[in-house]
Amino acid sequence: MKWFHLDLIAVVALLCAGCMVGPDYFRPSVPVTPAYKEDQGWKLAQPRDQIPRSKWWEIFGDP
Repeated sequence: MKWFHLDLIAVVALLCAGCMVGPDYFRPSVPVTPAYKEDQGWKLAQPRDQIPRSKWWEIFGDP
């Protein structure tokens, strides 16, 4: 029982330490390059039901 209390105290201390932020914290600004913007020519995916579907689970040996 003694070890359980020590483990519990250690876990609570680690969780509390992970959440603490000092008073001088500021969120850094991160520049985002245009390469990460979505492309102008995108379009919504349209599934085509007339395309034959394969049994993909057989590739993994699943009955």
